[in-house]
Amino acid sequence: MNDSVKWLEILNKIIGITQTVLHYSKDVL
Repeated sequence: MNDSVKWLEILNKIIGITQTVLHYSKDVL
């Protein structure tokens, strides 16, 4: 597997988690 592809998948996961956390924080606040 290509290293760049691995990093892209990791970044996508981080972005997805960040968006979920931000959305949850908005609901709480």
